[in-house]
Amino acid sequence: MTFLGKKILETITYGDVFDYPLKLEEIKKLLIASSGFDFKVIRKETFFLLAHGLIEQENGFYFLKGRKKIVNLREERKVFSQNKLTIGQKYIRFLKFFPWIRAVAVTGAIAWDNASEDDDIDWLVITAPKRLWVTRFCLGLTLSILKVRRSPNQKKSEAKDKICLNMFLTEKTLSIPSLKQSLFTAHEVLQARFVYQRFNARALFIKKNSWVKKYLFNGYSVGLGQVGLVNKEKTKEKRPCWLIEKPMDWLDSTFFLLQTSYMKNRKTIEVIERERAFFHPREMAKEIEAKRRKRFLDL
Repeated sequence: MTFLGKKILETITYGDVFDYPLKLEEIKKLLIASSGFDFKVIRKETFFLLAHGLIEQENGFYFLKGRKKIVNLREERKVFSQNKLTIGQKYIRFLKFFPWIRAVAVTGAIAWDNASEDDDIDWLVITAPKRLWVTRFCLGLTLSILKVRRSPNQKKSEAKDKICLNMFLTEKTLSIPSLKQSLFTAHEVLQARFVYQRFNARALFIKKNSWVKKYLFNGYSVGLGQVGLVNKEKTKEKRPCWLIEKPMDWLDSTFFLLQTSYMKNRKTIEVIERERAFFHPREMAKEIEAKRRKRFLDL
């Protein structure tokens, strides 16, 4: 097997962990490689793997041997995902009341069109500097009043279609920290579906996470092409009056201190910083990578 053939097989195996068969163009975009490969070469190598029985194909989707059932599953999950996007979109209109929110992106399975019926809706929220914690409080309160926020201790069976505020960044911390960088996170960055943005937030987010090239070179190149050049004029905002700015700075700092105090004896792997917060109680990247490696070795 060639180097590229192995990379294609690794890519299809990664998708299999999520019961997610891939189309040819998706294999190109999500190819696990630190250098670029042309679509024609990828197609030729994929057909070679198919001809030698290493993978199978149905309705344009490629998957591991004996996994034909995930083709229909992907179609079913696409319907669930689109429905959840529509549900989440209803609450986007409330974001205009928070001018310091720069963007909201749907992440996780919904961004892949791969959500199950009982999944919640994961939101990545990007804010202005020194506005992360006041945003989390105000947005959390709003969603709680609307009864659509997923609470930390809520079981998955009770979280269907609820909004999960599990990741916050500011314009100063758009790059994912090195300890969180992984193949799994690289997919999350590229697949993030921005449903609300101001001041070129998505373009800045993609450009600040150039480390993704180490894992998904083709995908990162596609992402750059989609966002284009950053218009510096559109990234500027009129500076608010200091009579408003200073009290807001103090309020944000207060909410941050309250959160760190609350999390002091509850923290596991969550990241709680003034300009960055990740509320993920499980180390998904390691779990997914272990599953991928095992499936690949079992081929």
